[in-house]
Amino acid sequence: MNITSKKLPKSEVELTIELSVDEMKPFLEKAAVRLSTEKPLEGFRPGKAPLDIVTKKYGEGAMMEAAAEEAVRTTYGKAIVQEKIMSIGSPSIDVKKMAPGNPFIYTATVSLLPDVALCDLAAVKVEKKEVKLPEDEVERAIKDLRNMRASEVVTEAAAGKEHKVVIDMDMKLDGVSLEGGQAKGHHVHMAEEHYIPGFTEMLLGLKKGDSKTFTLTFPKDHYQKNVAGRPVEFIVSVKDVYDRKLPEYNDEFAKALGQKSVADLDKLIRENLLHELQHKEDQRQEIAAIEQIVRTSKFGDIPDLLVNEEIGRMIFELKDGISQRGLEWKDYLEKAGKSENQLKLDFAPQAIDRIKAALTIRAIAAENAIDVSDAEVAAEVARELTVNSDDAAAQEQIRSDEYADRVRTVLRNRKTIAFVKEKVLK
Repeated sequence: MNITSKKLPKSEVELTIELSVDEMKPFLEKAAVRLSTEKPLEGFRPGKAPLDIVTKKYGEGAMMEAAAEEAVRTTYGKAIVQEKIMSIGSPSIDVKKMAPGNPFIYTATVSLLPDVALCDLAAVKVEKKEVKLPEDEVERAIKDLRNMRASEVVTEAAAGKEHKVVIDMDMKLDGVSLEGGQAKGHHVHMAEEHYIPGFTEMLLGLKKGDSKTFTLTFPKDHYQKNVAGRPVEFIVSVKDVYDRKLPEYNDEFAKALGQKSVADLDKLIRENLLHELQHKEDQRQEIAAIEQIVRTSKFGDIPDLLVNEEIGRMIFELKDGISQRGLEWKDYLEKAGKSENQLKLDFAPQAIDRIKAALTIRAIAAENAIDVSDAEVAAEVARELTVNSDDAAAQEQIRSDEYADRVRTVLRNRKTIAFVKEKVLK
């Protein structure tokens, strides 16, 4: 096998691979076995017809085509090992010569893993921040728990801040009903603050059976771009008003939530909130550390393949999030005022940042011999199997080699980030 290589822009290399007539013969013989197995030739058992007989049946050109795929798959892998190429993704294959009695020649355009020249980790500094639990966070959590267990009774009273109001609603922009702006039996908790500014105030004083039309201007930074900063007309009809009675925050309340006393519940709430705040601080430290290292390190050209793959993942993540919110992708695009291709262009800078972060973590792990043992991977896989013990499909996926490879990468990344934090936190 003769191999020549040529460097291309953007971290790509073109390999030209040439197989002699003799080197192609084993692939032709395998093709003959496959073809004569799929369609046995008269007088021969399936897969047992000689190469010359099968070639006479199908023709030399067809035999070369049948052998080419296996030849490329086998020799390409050997070529990148021989040339010591750190490739990523699938190569672009172009057959240059495929004629009976001649060498088989093809090119493989390969994307290379970009080089990373890491900065000096000793020069990277991330300040720790003391985690403190604000009392209003505790009060808010207690209020949320009480709200979750509130008793509700229909009342004839006018809607006040302590009530829940059930409404039918139609929203109009320039006199036209907004798509998705209609709701039947919509629950409005009057004490909550996440509604459009002024919305709950417009419902104050309404009773069951009342209707009201009013106009509110949406915030300029509203995620629905078609209504951001614009006046929208609301037409509401009140179906019911509920009086909500919150339970007392006492030992009885705590026992209903599985705690012995209100003191135990209070302790648990504080521990959970503090744990969440610490987790956020840990994430901030990790992001700050990696961002500093990326900013002060040097990277080779990043192949378009990597960028396109990362953008594809970002689009998938966004689509999944939109779906979980009960929205349609096309509706989201319409409200954002963009096509999917425009979104992909918008995502490109962020995709490059994400790629650089991943390359940085990989380079740090390689430079510092950070690795994961087979036993560690096996333990994590076993844990996942236990968690998904009642899901046969998930278990099958978890047992695959591909899943084990992903687990190894995740564990290695965790170790690497922990290593970085030890070095840079001040």
